[in-house]
Amino acid sequence: MLTLGEAAKVSTVTKSAISKAIKNGRMSAVKDDKGYYQIDPAELFRVFPADTGNSQSTVESVRLETHKEASSLQTTVEHLRELLGEIKSERDDLRQRLDKSEDERCATQSKLTALLTHQPKPEQEAQITPKANQNDPSAIVRPWLWVALALALVFGVGAYLYLSGHFDGIAVTL
Repeated sequence: MLTLGEAAKVSTVTKSAISKAIKNGRMSAVKDDKGYYQIDPAELFRVFPADTGNSQSTVESVRLETHKEASSLQTTVEHLRELLGEIKSERDDLRQRLDKSEDERCATQSKLTALLTHQPKPEQEAQITPKANQNDPSAIVRPWLWVALALALVFGVGAYLYLSGHFDGIAVTL
């Protein structure tokens, strides 16, 4: 069976002339699943006699050429399907990378926003102030140390005065 284009190649008439002959009922043809005419070569040459005496070889050469074109197209289709598969896998990989990058960006943005907008309460500020390094000689002396130093000074002066005899005539009442 020949398609309308193949029939026009092997005969001396155009595709429109063959189509008119089919529609007028001068020639029989069937339509395939895709709606294309399938024409029997004997029916074609009955209605439109071939100029060449070797019409069967012309039909076979058209079929062979069509088969070569079809296998070439099939190879191209397979190659394109492979490329499409590669493109889809690259797209999926890039989509995953973009999603991951977006999640990281949102997390970093949230952290930065929290740092920039955070206003500590007064009790939190006391916790934020750094503690003095105990190995540092310029470290701040603790309050309890000041109290102990003051008591030692008072007792030291009192002991000095007592031992030097300055409390002999003084009565201490509580």
